[in-house]
Amino acid sequence: MDDAQKESAKTEHQQLFQQERKASRVLMLQYLYGCDCRQTWSATPEELDSFFALAAEADEQFSEAAMKSGIRRARKLLPQLCELVPKLDELIAKASDNWSLQRMGRIDLNILRLGAFEFLYVQGISVAIAINEAVELAKTYGQSNEAPQFINGVLQQIHNLTAAQQA
Repeated sequence: MDDAQKESAKTEHQQLFQQERKASRVLMLQYLYGCDCRQTWSATPEELDSFFALAAEADEQFSEAAMKSGIRRARKLLPQLCELVPKLDELIAKASDNWSLQRMGRIDLNILRLGAFEFLYVQGISVAIAINEAVELAKTYGQSNEAPQFINGVLQQIHNLTAAQQA
């Protein structure tokens, strides 16, 4: 394999990795939204099996390989994420001046939960990447044109608050 082929293979691998992560974030956002609508924060194996069976069939924006890896990642993270929702909500409430959680759009709130969870609790995800990915989700799924800026500001404030507590 020559250098050009090696570089091409490396680029393909990086693109698949990014698509896997994006697929897992979209799946987790969808799952969180469903939990939010039901007002129940559980992620039992049976609930996840049911959700992923429907989600894998319905979502055509990702390749089959990216979706399979995304499902594996989401399945691993969702139980912890659902368990931490009350704690994440406390942080979001503290960080969002003049905005109660009830005033926030459900999708925007779940993007905030996911973004904060990633940079606070998921190993190997930097603050900058978690915030950027949350902003990207807000651009696609956010409930207003201001959602990306709102998500960015609140997540940055959560980071500032938690960094100050650790200092």
